[in-house]
Amino acid sequence: MRGYRTAALTLATATAATAVALGACGHDNPSRHGEIIVASATGNASMSAAITAPLSRVGSCIGLGESLVIWPEGTTWDASTATLTLADGDTVELGEELHTGGGSISPHLLAADSEELAQALTDCKAPPDQDVWVM
Repeated sequence: MRGYRTAALTLATATAATAVALGACGHDNPSRHGEIIVASATGNASMSAAITAPLSRVGSCIGLGESLVIWPEGTTWDASTATLTLADGDTVELGEELHTGGGSISPHLLAADSEELAQALTDCKAPPDQDVWVM
């Protein structure tokens, strides 16, 4: 099916959300890298939900559908081509659907864990009542 990608994720990159939200399991603080927020996952936390949505602008950052996303370490954004390159090398263009794993967490819980992440969410103009998807 054209315009539809499935991201293969490893345990370490797919599931850092619990560690981000609770500040446990050796998960480094996510930080803003241009138009994306990237996490450095070093723990063993896991989330097992799935999402299928188009790559989109959420506020001033890149997300899926209406959700801001914290992308796994190694993910990059090329604004000149509007292309996201995931840690495994797969690429997704703005508007293209992506099917991936992870889970959603309240931005309030995420912001309480890290001043840097709180600032990144503010800078991205993330909707305060919309959960953040963490891959």
